[in-house]
Amino acid sequence: MIIAKIKKDGKIYDIKNYTDLYLLDPNVTEKEFLKDGKFDVEMNPLLEQYNLVDYLLSSEYTHCSVGSIISHIPKGKTSAITEREKIMAAESLRYLAQTKRNVSLTAAMEGSQLGQRNGITTRAKLALIQDIYASAYNNLGQTDRVKPFDGATFTSPMQVYWENNSLASARVG
Repeated sequence: MIIAKIKKDGKIYDIKNYTDLYLLDPNVTEKEFLKDGKFDVEMNPLLEQYNLVDYLLSSEYTHCSVGSIISHIPKGKTSAITEREKIMAAESLRYLAQTKRNVSLTAAMEGSQLGQRNGITTRAKLALIQDIYASAYNNLGQTDRVKPFDGATFTSPMQVYWENNSLASARVG
């Protein structure tokens, strides 16, 4: 199936896989090939319709569950100078805040049955570790240092097995 066609300099390139972008011109990289912006992209009409419906359903689900990006307070600093950059930076920070809220939707709470031989106990051993830092980028091209494991919990593989066994009818597998 042809995903898209790129028309440039009188030639038509069929894109059947995203890796085809790397093969547009063997003498230059895909970035250099598309750098001047003088090309037309024609999407496969079926794929275009699918993307529109998928985006609509996904965005509506997000709006129903956690609200739009307008509802989320932008947190963080920006190096924006112009009004346009400030608006785009605020939108980007709001989008990041909304995305963080989306994670909690998948974290369902289930009651556990205690006292099973192959289940969890009422006590657990914990270790606190210091966060590491990593570079992060947003859709404006800004970078910052963040804690990639912020809010993450690392567990023993056996703990996951025991927790699953303690979920009774909600057990997986």
